[in-house]
Amino acid sequence: MRGGLTGRGWACLISGAVLAGVGALTGVVPAIQIGVLALAIPVLAAALVRPLSTDVRPIRRLSAYELASGGHLDIELSLAGPAPRGLVLFVVDRAPAELGGPHRTTLTGRGNRAGTPDRRRVRVNARGRHAFGSTQVHLMDPFGLVQRSATHWIDDTVLVHPEVIKLAPLELGRVAMGAGSGHLGARGSAVDDLISRDYQPGDDVRRMDWKASARRGMLMVRNEEGPWRSAVTLVVDLRACAHRGASTDSSLDLALSAVASIGLRALVDGWDLVLRSTDDVELFSGSALSGRHAERAALLSVLATVESSSSLRIDPGLAHLAGSSTGPVLLVLGAADGADLAILDSMARSSPARMVLAVVVENWTPGAPASRPTADRRAISTEAPLLSGTDRTMEQMRATGWRTAPLTRSGGVSAAWQHLAGPR
Repeated sequence: MRGGLTGRGWACLISGAVLAGVGALTGVVPAIQIGVLALAIPVLAAALVRPLSTDVRPIRRLSAYELASGGHLDIELSLAGPAPRGLVLFVVDRAPAELGGPHRTTLTGRGNRAGTPDRRRVRVNARGRHAFGSTQVHLMDPFGLVQRSATHWIDDTVLVHPEVIKLAPLELGRVAMGAGSGHLGARGSAVDDLISRDYQPGDDVRRMDWKASARRGMLMVRNEEGPWRSAVTLVVDLRACAHRGASTDSSLDLALSAVASIGLRALVDGWDLVLRSTDDVELFSGSALSGRHAERAALLSVLATVESSSSLRIDPGLAHLAGSSTGPVLLVLGAADGADLAILDSMARSSPARMVLAVVVENWTPGAPASRPTADRRAISTEAPLLSGTDRTMEQMRATGWRTAPLTRSGGVSAAWQHLAGPR
């Protein structure tokens, strides 16, 4: 608890002392009277503004602790405890710039009754994990002469992840993404491969294991475990040089939204999921068997905090996916050149389905060019000139067995997903 005279209070105190002193020296009685009055006012104000009770504390309520980038967050500030009746309390709620920055407001003390809370709405554009700072409460007398202050810490953190779009089922020959077949074991697995696990909300009632439920005294679900499990592999292009735009209005943010939407769809339908970057770094690996809510939270946390890469090339190490993938492989690709496509050509050749969502970076403003620096461009111009556009990239990838769809700024993730499901 801190408190004392404000600048106005010190000015009043010094002026009163000077007037009283001058009046005493000169024998001017009115000057002495005015000086004594000026000296008494800060003393009376200090007696009026008693220290804040430790029971008086600010309360911050948030409409959500997790939201998609570009969404709105409602913040409510109120006071709890016996705030001094009739006095004004200035509240400073410190927040990072991503959450609107520091907010100043006034709340009126109403004794033991709750006052009217302060509400505000901010638009959150930046992905990440953003934490609020301290909340300071300042109590001041009506004349602004004396102030009491107290600082409170309220640990509130908001996770801002890419937007998640609800996607429809997608069938690709014998490989189904979104049709609920990802949890099945290998073809030809025996009955002995069936084990039971605890029931989780959302499990299909037709898979209830009633015998095991009777033995255990709790709901159990049949969980088919084969010798191997097919996994969806997502590869996302995080290279800064392959994207344009900034914040939520960027091709990178759209690419991450596609990854979040497809990844959650795979987990909900029982697939194992592996997420890698074009730097050949594993960002996430999970299974719906570990708990869909836990895996969902882990995936969104990764996508909320992942940063763009300074790499200029797709890592040649991605070629190792050629023999390790037993399920569909989906690539979310930014701008690429011939050398990049040569690496992608050898990736996941054994996969039953190779798909690419090519971000149409030409849709974005040229403020952040999706190309390599001038020096690098001169170095590679004789070997692998930059492609003229996304259409040419998709044409070359279709020629090497990839199923392609453009990820446009206007159509978004839903349109690209429907394009993949369409006829070849």
